[in-house]
Formats: sequence, C-alpha cells, structure tokens
Amino acid sequence: MNLLAFDIEATGLDPYNDRILELAVIRVEDDTLVFHAFFDAGVPIPPESTAVHGITDDSVVGCPTFAACAAAVQSLVDGAVLVGFVSRRYDTLMLDTELRRAGQPGLDLPTVKEIDLYRVWRESEPRDLASAVRRFLGRKHELAHKAVPDTAVLPPLLREIALSLIHISEPTRLQ
Repeated sequence: MNLLAFDIEATGLDPYNDRILELAVIRVEDDTLVFHAFFDAGVPIPPESTAVHGITDDSVVGCPTFAACAAAVQSLVDGAVLVGFVSRRYDTLMLDTELRRAGQPGLDLPTVKEIDLYRVWRESEPRDLASAVRRFLGRKHELAHKAVPDTAVLPPLLREIALSLIHISEPTRLQ
C-alpha cells in the first residue's frame, strides 16, 4: 500500500480559491521525503497567512508555480492513500483544486483513499464534556447533561486544562 503523508501551506484557508505555497510529501513506509517545494502562487500572500507559516512574497520569488510541478505531483499521488491532519476539510481539497487548475485530472474526491489523523483522533478520543472530565479530572461525570452539574464541573476543568497547557509548553520554551 502506498501511504503518503502530506501537508500544505497556502495563501489562506479557502481550499477552492487560495493557492498552495508549499507542499511536502513523505512516504510513510520508510519516512522518506519524496517531494518538497515552495511555489510562487502568483498572488500576494496575506499578512495573516504569513503570520501562521512565515512564508512571505519575497520567500517565493524565483520559485516555480504549482502548475510547473503539477504533473509530477499528480503522478505521485495517483493511487496513493493520503495521510494528513484536518486534510479532508482543507489539504486534500486544496490539492485537488490546484491540480485541476493546472490541467491535471486531480483527485477523485468521492473515492480517494485518505486517512485524516484529526478525524481518527477526534473519534478515538471524543470531544464532549464527559470525556473532558474523564481525561482532565480523572473521574466520571455524573449527571451529565444537567445544567448545574455541567456548570459545576467547568471551573475545575478550566484549571486542569490551563495547567496541562502550561505544563506542555514549558519544556519547549526557548531562553
């Protein structure tokens, strides 16, 4: 099975109208980077996008357009199982749009094989109040879906979530 992990950085969040600025593809079988390129999107990069990924208009001067590499990208992803994070709502749609914009067949979205790790995570660890209480407070949430018990659990949950975020971020701080 040809599993390809991929990620896109783009000019914005609209997978149908924004443009790909960077594409990376790694073969899952052996963690080999099989494709990586920056692209000149031919449109200005909004400052809010640059604030997220750090790619500026100057960064892509002299880079190829996506269209110049589209045939190689199409060949790479044809028949592959695509692996991403929030990819079904963004990366996969944007990749398909850019491939088609460049005259390639694109992805057959109804049948493309894909593993969206965000969806896997969300479904394996539900995102509801009872699950949050179990994860962060280490107990079962009795009387879930009753206003007073649901409200009463929010202050301790806020403290625990805040503490977990502080704990997670401390080791990665740069001095």
